[in-house]
Amino acid sequence: MRLRDYIRSLQYIYWRREAEKVLCTHSQFNSKLKKLREVGYQIDYTTIRDKYKNNYYSIKYLGKHKNVFAYIDGKYYIYYTNTVDDTKNEHEEKLGEKAIKMLNKWFLKDNMIGLKRAFGYTEEKFKRCIPKNFSYYNENYNKPLITSGVDFSSAWPASAQGRLPDAHDMKEYDGTVAPNEEYPFAFYINSGHVAEYGVFDTHDWLISKLSDGMFRDGKDKKDKFPQNQWLKPEEDKTILMKASKYELGKYYKKFYDMRHDNPDAKLYANASLGYMHLYNYKQCMLAHIVAIVLARAQQKTFEVLQEVGEMNVIHAVVDGVVYKGSYQIGEDTKYFGCLHQEWVGKMSRFRKTNQYIIMNSDGTCFKVIHGGYSCHKDGSPINEDTVKSLKDFDNWVVKEELE
Repeated sequence: MRLRDYIRSLQYIYWRREAEKVLCTHSQFNSKLKKLREVGYQIDYTTIRDKYKNNYYSIKYLGKHKNVFAYIDGKYYIYYTNTVDDTKNEHEEKLGEKAIKMLNKWFLKDNMIGLKRAFGYTEEKFKRCIPKNFSYYNENYNKPLITSGVDFSSAWPASAQGRLPDAHDMKEYDGTVAPNEEYPFAFYINSGHVAEYGVFDTHDWLISKLSDGMFRDGKDKKDKFPQNQWLKPEEDKTILMKASKYELGKYYKKFYDMRHDNPDAKLYANASLGYMHLYNYKQCMLAHIVAIVLARAQQKTFEVLQEVGEMNVIHAVVDGVVYKGSYQIGEDTKYFGCLHQEWVGKMSRFRKTNQYIIMNSDGTCFKVIHGGYSCHKDGSPINEDTVKSLKDFDNWVVKEELE
């Protein structure tokens, strides 16, 4: 280490490198914060080492997460919680580890080999080909209007059905090379595009006015492999893969079928995919599988956006689209992987991403999503029974301990 860097390390804390990160549920986070308030002192967020003494802490919001940076008994900690969705606060790695073990156990029983031998492991650079988790809200429609809504049943797990890439026999080319029947999977390592022969090519997403929300731009400093979707074709590098003779679809269908007996089944299905491309990538190096699965799911959303017309899209996430109008594009019966029509022609109001109210014609609430808000001002919960009108937004508050 250079002398200048050594001196700087004495003066400043490198939080991401030095601190232990601890993901907490709301109750765990509030308990930890309460204890710190009882025995410690809150200071303004800083990286200056001398500012932190034992049980000194600072609080900072980063996107949907609330973070406490603390110095406790000679160690640095970052306690964080998702303030919008408490179900995401069960530790991703622990949940994913349990889920991947379930998946591997089923797979081993049927095939006598594990996931690595079936699909191969890939270098971390394949993470660049994993699409961004798409979300969109049209601020021009911040008013009551008639909408219809569709959602994909188990969007990600269902997209794991069918053939999947095998990394054992890959071919690398300079430039942008299309996939083919023999090598149906193409990974464009420099740009982050990905394609499957006869199914999708993420280059096609660039025609969309919403395409910026479909690719990662590198603003997240934790993203070591940001995408460059506008890279010139000749500057790219292509890796082609054959299809493995093994598949995962029936195992993800098994997760889906478990949901009636195990309320965490859906979480396990999604978490197993998350475990395949952890930040600490050495755990389960299957980013090529995740890239194909998530791109398939997003391709379905892209096709819905084109069908209803992007100007008519009110709200969209990777597994659902709300659009202006009173017509049906999905199916009435819900089953694994289908595009299910949730409602047609209901009065609605939207305020932000994952904040909206859908009302029935008789004045009752059909659906409410209140991301970021915990309850009404009087302490009552926000749900279909307590929401009485499209003006209910004005009565929503965040619980005091998460403010």
